[in-house]
Amino acid sequence: WLFDSVQLDEFLGAVHLPAEWGEVLRWGSLAVLFGAALYPALAIPAKVHDRWDVHAPHTLDGAVYMDYVTQYENNVAIPLHVDAEVIRWMQDHIVGSPTIIEAQAEREYLWGNRISIYTGLPSVAAWRWHQVQQRQIMPPGTVEARQADIRSFYNTGNPELARELLRRYQVRYVILTPYEQAYMMPEGLPKFSTMVRRGWLKAVYQQDGATVYEVLP
Repeated sequence: WLFDSVQLDEFLGAVHLPAEWGEVLRWGSLAVLFGAALYPALAIPAKVHDRWDVHAPHTLDGAVYMDYVTQYENNVAIPLHVDAEVIRWMQDHIVGSPTIIEAQAEREYLWGNRISIYTGLPSVAAWRWHQVQQRQIMPPGTVEARQADIRSFYNTGNPELARELLRRYQVRYVILTPYEQAYMMPEGLPKFSTMVRRGWLKAVYQQDGATVYEVLP
């Protein structure tokens, strides 16, 4: 049941409060408003101190911070300047919209899918819940199956299986940086050199422990 304005006035008029209660309510309301006004004044500097590297320049470029910070995931310190250089190289050299494959984090809102996010290139799978929401028409489990295939690609030591997964999703570029290695199993690393020797992959970028492979026909 809802009051209309007349009923509300009648209700309030029927409530008899001691005069001193009015002062309590008045000063209490002012205290609440004052406390609320303190939040932006105190919280903004605290957030900046917590989230902003003091050495990073103040700029509208939303990628510059990567040159100054380190991400900690899966108990590994990951210098983001390595990924920043990969991203810049791809922005400068990749033509069109080829599909890439890159590591995913254990959940959304971590550093996973960063290459796709900053280059705009399509990836085999993106953040799970976002994709599930946007693709309700697809069979249940489609996004999760793609994520499982990404993990299989990086973790497997079998070059044939890795090649089959690349073909399944028509991947053109493979990302292998310290971030991928932070999540993948060590036995998955040797297959990349094997695939290069067999002419299935070609290293088109190598710097600071990061490699971008082009998938050859």
